[in-house]
Amino acid sequence: MNLEWLFAQFREHTPRELWFALAAAYQAIAQDRTTIQGLVAEISELLEENGNLRVRSVELEGMVGIDFLTRLPNRYRIDEVVESEVAYAKRSETPLSVIFIDVDHFKDVNDKLGHDVGDAVLVELAKCFRKTLRDYDAIGRCGGEEFLGVLRDNTLEQASVAAERLRKAVADKLFSCAGHELKLTVSIGVAEWQHPEHAAPMIKAADAAMYRAKHAGRNRVVANKR
Repeated sequence: MNLEWLFAQFREHTPRELWFALAAAYQAIAQDRTTIQGLVAEISELLEENGNLRVRSVELEGMVGIDFLTRLPNRYRIDEVVESEVAYAKRSETPLSVIFIDVDHFKDVNDKLGHDVGDAVLVELAKCFRKTLRDYDAIGRCGGEEFLGVLRDNTLEQASVAAERLRKAVADKLFSCAGHELKLTVSIGVAEWQHPEHAAPMIKAADAAMYRAKHAGRNRVVANKR
């Protein structure tokens, strides 16, 4: 800006005129500040409402028993299914096994490609799981990238075969998600019901086996043998 021209403009006005001009400018700035403060307050309210909606969404998921993203049973529901299957196995004196699945390097998908792609991956994985398992097998999302499958009438050896079939189905699939194509693998732990009163020890054993699969190099099935 040409300062000489600016000062020349000032000299053409009386001090009274300059005073009114400055007062008007200050009032405009004050109004803008009020507007900005109002916008900040509205944004804060929206963020709070969004947080409340997320909490409400979790509550609703718990009530209906469905994971809204993958449409699989959620953690609450799949826990109920396992307990029900334990009761059935006790009555019918038949075997029962569970598989605990974790998606390998899933954090990299979210960090490098974004959570929208990560969500799309989970949806496609859920479809792959359902297509590969038997119609009367149950599988649910435990949270994040972890899934729990319940295999009725399966010994540890039979469940390990089913888990390997599932692992291979994922490894062989090219996932097309939100405009990206990527390959994925899963690590799976397998455990058989050992006739305790509840399912918790079996789930814990499958979870531990899954972590052994992770530590052994990922993209593999590890059975929790007796």
